[in-house]
Amino acid sequence: MKFIFWMVVAGDAAVVLLLFFVLGLAAATSSRTSGLAVAAYMLVIPGIVLTASVPLFVRGTTPIARGGALLLAAAPLLILVLLKSMAMLQLRANSDDNGSLTFFRKGPLRDVADAITRNDTAAVASLLPKVNINARGFQNTTLLMFALRRLRETPTELGSLRAIIKTGQLRSCFCNMG
Repeated sequence: MKFIFWMVVAGDAAVVLLLFFVLGLAAATSSRTSGLAVAAYMLVIPGIVLTASVPLFVRGTTPIARGGALLLAAAPLLILVLLKSMAMLQLRANSDDNGSLTFFRKGPLRDVADAITRNDTAAVASLLPKVNINARGFQNTTLLMFALRRLRETPTELGSLRAIIKTGQLRSCFCNMG
């Protein structure tokens, strides 16, 4: 157990504290997050957890105390695996049968989005009463935002956009667009 613990600590120190810190600082610029906030999340918090696990393991006399210290030392890795799994599940839920990423989960919202993609104004108009047009899908996308994005590819196809606006149910669709 000693060997495993010290390998986890060394891995945390090398990967979590160095690699994540550097990647976090690089990401801070593009996400408009302060470098200090990124440093806190990527360096300070894992560092505190890792630092707390060492004395717990060294002073621990029972297998339960040492096992707890091992879990504490492995927490950053476990959290990373958990977050990656959650992201994969979200991507899978927002993918169609071909594996292509969609903005809406399977159901009525995706049906409307598919009709918008096909420029099928009649289908869009018939499906809109069945959905909450202000509902947000993947990346906080609403049907209005999706229709506006589609205009990049088909700028003359305004039927779907008109149908969405005609419902009169739109509310603050542009907040949190980043």
